[in-house]
Amino acid sequence: MTSKRYPYWMIFVLIIYLLFSVVLVWIGVNQIETRAPELSFMFEGTIRYAVMFGVPMSVFAGLTSYFSKGDLQRLVFGLMTSALLVLYLYFVMNSLNLGWQGDELVYTITPSGILILFIIAAALKGIYHVLEFFVHKGKGEEEVVVEHREEFPQEAAPEETAVYY
Repeated sequence: MTSKRYPYWMIFVLIIYLLFSVVLVWIGVNQIETRAPELSFMFEGTIRYAVMFGVPMSVFAGLTSYFSKGDLQRLVFGLMTSALLVLYLYFVMNSLNLGWQGDELVYTITPSGILILFIIAAALKGIYHVLEFFVHKGKGEEEVVVEHREEFPQEAAPEETAVYY
């Protein structure tokens, strides 16, 4: 099976994933910490988890886009990307210490509901890669059937000729 390779698309996807999963998180956390230093306690470990799971996720997403649909390599890298996306979402969202202290009470926000929805969406992405593999498996293969037939003799009558398959 000869499959198409997309090296420029791989680089584009890798850069986009790195931009959204690592760079924008880092810029956002640094902007909040410089403008409101009293909120710096909220982001302990967020950048570490974003880099730890975002960089491999970006590499695997780029490798997923490098291979064409129906390749086993695309399935493996797509499943790894989905698994790292689930881990990324879980650890980055749980590293956020969203809360504040009032006069008498301490308020905390747990992002469990939205986190579950994001994890379900990431798991659906993994299921998509499995279904994509089985739908497009073998589409690029071309069978070349060589038939060996003798030419019909010119002097033979139609009743005497044999049918060749």
